[in-house]
Amino acid sequence: MSDPERILRDARSALPEPDPEATDRARAAVLGAAAGRPLHRTRRLAVGGLAFAAALAAAFVAGLALASGGSTKTLADGPGFLPAAGWETFQTGLVREPQAPTATAATVPLGHDVLDETFPWQTIATLQQGDVLLEALFGQTGDIAGIDAEFPRRSLPLSLEDGTAGLGLEGQPTGISALRLYARVNGWNLELLVFTRGPLTSGPRAAAEAELRRLVVPQGRPGPLERRPALQQARGRCRPSALRAAVQLQGATGSLLGAIRVRNTGRRACDLRGRPTVELRDANGVLLKTRQTSQPPLWKQLGRPRPVGWPTVHVRPRTDAQVEVRLSNWCVVPVKPVFFRVYLPGVGAPIPAPTRVTLRCDDPRAPVSLAVGPVEPLTR
Repeated sequence: MSDPERILRDARSALPEPDPEATDRARAAVLGAAAGRPLHRTRRLAVGGLAFAAALAAAFVAGLALASGGSTKTLADGPGFLPAAGWETFQTGLVREPQAPTATAATVPLGHDVLDETFPWQTIATLQQGDVLLEALFGQTGDIAGIDAEFPRRSLPLSLEDGTAGLGLEGQPTGISALRLYARVNGWNLELLVFTRGPLTSGPRAAAEAELRRLVVPQGRPGPLERRPALQQARGRCRPSALRAAVQLQGATGSLLGAIRVRNTGRRACDLRGRPTVELRDANGVLLKTRQTSQPPLWKQLGRPRPVGWPTVHVRPRTDAQVEVRLSNWCVVPVKPVFFRVYLPGVGAPIPAPTRVTLRCDDPRAPVSLAVGPVEPLTR
C-alpha cells in the first residue's frame, strides 16, 4: 500500500468529514455541467458522479491536513500531488470534456502557464541546476481501442526506473532534460513527465522520487465529467477510416474564421450528423485549455435555404462536408502545429486535423475561445 493510501486510511477515523465549503466545491464541479455554462451541453449526471467528486475532495482534505509544509494553488477535487516543504503544486481537479485532469509539482514558483492550465514550458524554462518539475496528465481508460495498451499497469508509488530519459519534445527549452513514464493506475491512463536543467542527477532524482510518493490517484474510473463523447459507430454513419479532415482558417478582426472540412475518402456514400466536440492539442499531444461554444451553421448565417435532408449530411465518395468554426483569444504557448481532434457524433474514433494558428491574445487569464457549428454540406 502506498504512503498516501496508508495515510488516508489511518486518518479516516481521526479526521472530520470534508467541511461544507470543500463539499460544495466538489459538488459545483460536477453540477456545473448542468448549469447552462457555455463549455458543455447540459446532461443528466448520475448520483455516482457526485459521490466520486466528494470522495476526491475528501482525499485532498485529508492529504493536505497531514502534509507538512509546501504550498498548493488550489484545493483540487481530483488526482494530484500532495504539497511538501520546498514544493509548489497545482492540479486542475475535475474538468469538463474534452479536457483531461493535469497535475504539476515543482521546486520553483509556478508561473501563469501552469495556473492557466496550459503546458508549463515557461515555468520549465526557469529551472536551474538542482530544480525539478513533474507534470502528470490523466486520461480515461477504455475510450479508444489500443490506447490502453500503451499504458502498462503499475502500482503506486511510481518509480523513475520505469521511465524513458533523453526525450526531445517540441517546445522544450534549451538545456532542459526530460523523462517520460507511462502507467495505468487505478483506472486512469497516466503520462508523467519529469524536467530538469541538465541531466537528471542524484539530487533532483531523489527529490522527484520523494514527490512521486505523494502522488494521489483515486481508485476507480474517472467520473462523468471526464468522459469523452460517445465513440460507438452508428448505423449508416461514415467510418473513421474513410474520413480525412483539414482545417482552413482566415483572420477577421481578432478572430480566425473558417471550417473543418471532412472528406469521405471511401468508396461508399455515408452520413454525418450533429455538432462535433473539438479538442485542440499541441505537437506533443498536450490538451490545450479551450472554451467551446455553439454557433449556427454557415447556411443560416448567410440567410440561405435549409439544405435538403439537413441536419443529416449525405457525403458521397471524394466529396466534403464542413463544420464552421471561429477561434479567438490565442493565449497558449506557441508550440506548432496545432492538432484539431474532431469527435463527430456516431463516428467510432476522433479524426485528427493539423493546422497552424497565428492569432493575438486578448485575455491571458482566459482559455482559447472556440465556437463550433454543426456538420453541414460544403457551402460554395
